[in-house]
Amino acid sequence: MYGNEKDLTVTLIADNNNLNRQRKEMSMLDKLSQDIQRDIKIQMQIQSKLGKKTYKNIWVGSGWISLDKDNTLTFKMVKYV
Repeated sequence: MYGNEKDLTVTLIADNNNLNRQRKEMSMLDKLSQDIQRDIKIQMQIQSKLGKKTYKNIWVGSGWISLDKDNTLTFKMVKYV
């Protein structure tokens, strides 16, 4: 890889009726910078429009995102040394 990686796992809830739970779990995403959050959200929208329900190791500019069949989003941040 390109350096040390740090995993951040965020569980996404597909059910719109569960907004409070989704907000709590997305709070992990809030710990990232605004730029990284924006990049992740844009890439998630692109993958959704492409019809992909799961994906692995999609580059977002500062790391990789993957979405598994359980709707768990994993972000691996690359730290350049």
